[in-house]
Amino acid sequence: MDAIASPRQVKERPIIFSAAMVRAILEGRKTQTRRIIKPQLVPYGDGFALPLPKSKGGGVSQSGGPVSAGMQGLQWHCPYGATGDRLWVRENWQVPPCWNDTAPSKITNKGFVFYPADEPYERESFLRPSIHMPRWASRITLEIISVRAERLQDISERDAFAEGLECRNASWMPEYRGSEELQWRVEFPCDAFGDLWSSINGPDSWNANPWVWAIEFKRVAA
Repeated sequence: MDAIASPRQVKERPIIFSAAMVRAILEGRKTQTRRIIKPQLVPYGDGFALPLPKSKGGGVSQSGGPVSAGMQGLQWHCPYGATGDRLWVRENWQVPPCWNDTAPSKITNKGFVFYPADEPYERESFLRPSIHMPRWASRITLEIISVRAERLQDISERDAFAEGLECRNASWMPEYRGSEELQWRVEFPCDAFGDLWSSINGPDSWNANPWVWAIEFKRVAA
């Protein structure tokens, strides 16, 4: 009798999003995110591979072997997880002023969390950065649908729009932008996504065309 394989355990990991991207997720506009692969892939044989750190002797990772341009075999190496895993969103947050000097682990009243992505609670309330958000304060949980590695500029127009772009004048001459701070771009979502990427990662980051993890997700109950 063949052994029945046990299901893979679903893992949860944190992921940081800006206020604009949090709003895009809540509004259903954002279903993909791209994150720079670290370290960057290097040529290996007929494809590419992940380099090993010097502490492990250097060279390239042999666990996945050389990979082709499709990179599907690399999904298990993605630090954000694989298909079926979950991501809980970290964003800037606030609690009532009476807890301003209290560490997150010592806050006992966890029923009052406010999110500046919606609107600031009050000026007297300490703004807590996303990196310090604990799991209990997160209001958004995402399930990974797919993970792949690709060059940044290989993104399709459809995938660029799924990165959370706003759209107006869609009936005759569509215009797109990544957030309210960025200019509208005519016709091509990739141009608007390039603006968004550069606003987050720096002015030369789009032209650098790095390898990125392309993560598709859906929102699920927290």
